[in-house]
Amino acid sequence: MSRSAEPAPDKKKTAEEETPVETLDQQEEAAAEEAQAAEKQNGEEEAQESETDALRRQVEELNDSLLRARAEFDNFRKRTQQEKAIWNGVAQERVALALLPAKDDLERILEQPVDAQNVDTLLQGLQLVVGKFDKGLAEFGVQPFESKGTPFNEELHDALTTMSDPGQDEDIVLVEHQKGYKMGDRVIRHAQVIVNKPEQDS
Repeated sequence: MSRSAEPAPDKKKTAEEETPVETLDQQEEAAAEEAQAAEKQNGEEEAQESETDALRRQVEELNDSLLRARAEFDNFRKRTQQEKAIWNGVAQERVALALLPAKDDLERILEQPVDAQNVDTLLQGLQLVVGKFDKGLAEFGVQPFESKGTPFNEELHDALTTMSDPGQDEDIVLVEHQKGYKMGDRVIRHAQVIVNKPEQDS
């Protein structure tokens, strides 16, 4: 009697049984890696937010500093303008007080009758007045400078015209029409002068 044929083994089932399956440790390791990646991402986001907040605070602090500096500058400018106005007033007052005595003397001279007998006295009085003017100007550092007989200098002189004097060098000031003045080393008024120039041959 023949033996019945045995059924062939299921190849599909055998392949599945042979396929490796993830162990529990591998699953836990994968989950840990995912959690670590998520935690890292959260940390980076928190760091970005923290950096953004810090930058925002710096901007606000700089803006506040700018506003305070602008307010301080405005206050300084106002104080400076007020002080300048006060000092200008004080300077004008000092000038007036320095020159008023000379004006008083002029008024007294003008009150005197003019005749041949007191002309010399009046001239002497006028000379005294001029001296008082010079004294008042000197209190502010204002001094006249001599021009006649000196070489013409554009920084000191304004030439009104020219004349010819063979006995003088060329460009020498022959006539001082109006005195020049300095305040310290600074020229505050140029002298008006006539300058020596040789005659041109026709």
